[in-house]
Amino acid sequence: MKKHLFIFLISLIVLSFFSGCSDDPSSTGSGLLPDGDLIYTDIFDTDSMYVSITSSTYNDSIDLSNANKLLIGKTSFAKATALVRFYPVIADSISSQLLKDSIIVRNCWVKILPSYKLGETNGTFNFNLYRIKQSWSSTDINNSNYTSLPVDKSNDVSYNKVITDSLITFNIENSLALKWLKYNVDSTSGENYGVMFSPTEETNKIIGIPGLNVYTDYSDFAVYIEVEKIGKYIDTVMAYTTEDLHAVEVTAPISSNNNLFLIGGNPYRSKIHFDLSGLPKNIVINKAVLSVTRDESESYIGTPASDTIFAIVLDDSTTNKINAYYNIGYLINNNNVYSGDITAFVQRWVDGISNQGIRLNLSNETNTVNKVAIISEKASTSKPKIKIYYTKQR
Repeated sequence: MKKHLFIFLISLIVLSFFSGCSDDPSSTGSGLLPDGDLIYTDIFDTDSMYVSITSSTYNDSIDLSNANKLLIGKTSFAKATALVRFYPVIADSISSQLLKDSIIVRNCWVKILPSYKLGETNGTFNFNLYRIKQSWSSTDINNSNYTSLPVDKSNDVSYNKVITDSLITFNIENSLALKWLKYNVDSTSGENYGVMFSPTEETNKIIGIPGLNVYTDYSDFAVYIEVEKIGKYIDTVMAYTTEDLHAVEVTAPISSNNNLFLIGGNPYRSKIHFDLSGLPKNIVINKAVLSVTRDESESYIGTPASDTIFAIVLDDSTTNKINAYYNIGYLINNNNVYSGDITAFVQRWVDGISNQGIRLNLSNETNTVNKVAIISEKASTSKPKIKIYYTKQR
């Protein structure tokens, strides 16, 4: 009897176990969480749904006084002119002889290692070097007013030019170099307003030479002044850049493909607005990626190239004022598609800050005259797009 009772109890336990396991797992705990606390993730992709996009290109101002390259030359759409003033480093023994007017300049030559090139490898490059006739400051001269600076264009003070892609050398008139030396020891007896590098008419290439900045290697752009105290000694004085600036003129870009443009030097920038009002309310943006595509047929890019585009939130799309409180989005080029994270931008728009659009500009626009054509929303394919991954309460 006990044996039969034991078998019955075991059978009842096993039956209860399998009966519990047969319940739908999804219903376990059902009703314990309010519906409003359940979450789900989704994707908002402007490339696969109708989203209104508007864009345009505009010319903007730029401060070139801190550029780490000086641009010189000319292409079909741009012209670059450089202004440089040199500071001779003079030993006391030479300074004292300069004051006595007993030093002559035997030779003056310049060595430059180019650091940027825009144009065909075999393209023509040449320049005239003109004496600037009055004092100037890189903080006061810009793309708009540099032509008003008085310059003696009647005389090219350079000669014996040897120009290659890797090295540029030339001589400067001895009389001008002597004026620089005298000015350094007595400003009333000399002159040093610097020189202007002006591209010649036949030039169809732009090159970049080392500019003055905290990372300058002075040996990459130096002036050598050979001096002599007659009958006593010959020595070489080195002179280095003490102030510089380049100014750029750019022809307004025209596209046959309705492209947008990003150009350096005298910058052309573009702005894009995506209507994201279709995004759900009260969501958390997990990630948002902006992508734009380069049209090679209307781009003109030098070395180094422009493989990064800055995406910056606009505070006012009418004045093109950017919002300085937002981080910059870095769009990195991969096979002609520039893409990058703009999660912070989209989250703030979702949170209620007005969506005025995004400004695009070349990351190296102060140091190049690269021209990047961006396919706009008017194209049939490869339009600008934003892909947004978000989380929302159900």
